[in-house]
Amino acid sequence: MNEIVLYTNELPIVYYADKCIATSPFIHTDRIADFHVLIYVIRGQITVTEEANGVETNYEINADELLFLKQGTHHYGKKKILPGTEWYFIHFHTACNWKDNEEKEKYKSYIPELDMEYPIGVEERMHYKIAVPKKITFIDQTIRRQLQEFVTYFHSSEIYRRWDLNAHLFQLLSNCAFYKQGIQTKPCSLSDKIAQYLQQHMDLPYKAEELEKEFYLSYKHMAAVFRKEKQTTMQQYHTNLRMQEACRKLRSTTFPIGEIGMQLGYKDMLYFSRCFHQAIGMSPSEYRKRIPML
Repeated sequence: MNEIVLYTNELPIVYYADKCIATSPFIHTDRIADFHVLIYVIRGQITVTEEANGVETNYEINADELLFLKQGTHHYGKKKILPGTEWYFIHFHTACNWKDNEEKEKYKSYIPELDMEYPIGVEERMHYKIAVPKKITFIDQTIRRQLQEFVTYFHSSEIYRRWDLNAHLFQLLSNCAFYKQGIQTKPCSLSDKIAQYLQQHMDLPYKAEELEKEFYLSYKHMAAVFRKEKQTTMQQYHTNLRMQEACRKLRSTTFPIGEIGMQLGYKDMLYFSRCFHQAIGMSPSEYRKRIPML
């Protein structure tokens, strides 16, 4: 499975992180990377093939899914990635997988070392390890938020944000490592399933009948359950998702405001601006002027 292993006594080292939007069709790079790769798809689909020991494994990463590619394996694309696809990626090292001691020595000052003497057996008990799942589907809001904040921090010029990037990455990878165990012991609730559906369809107008078709339940029942568990209505939740996405696009892209509205399902630019002002407290153009691009 070519899984990445985390150790409690060694922090991962960030190499690069960013958010991308495909503007034209392309195929994933053919390479043998000397770093691990985390790919999280926000919108669209990315296909990539990983080859190890002569065995090819094809992966499709859809919206709200995350994949890890291991350092030293051959990975490449076979299928074109379409325009409009959006994703986060993080390139990173784990000390246990560095190719030689010289490279590890280079980063030694960043790695917490146990330099005290402990009774026999204590040090071993402090060194735990866990494998990160190869692929995770239906990412929860905690991991999604951590990814967004991590990329923002990576590109920040403020030292206090960049200071503990490696620790942030360790926490993010740890959450991924324990994610499957968490969803096995805690079944996804109806409100969580509805929230995931609304997240995946934020670019479409909100329609009660579509929710009824999707979940084979009455709208009244779903609305009551959702409001009780999420403390908001389904429609307001959907609107908030769209406005958050609009803010992100205004900060991180140069798309015209009307096009951003269209991407989020608003055919009328004036109506989109009115909804944005009501939710954020200013117009989209004012927001873009006040908030620097990330």
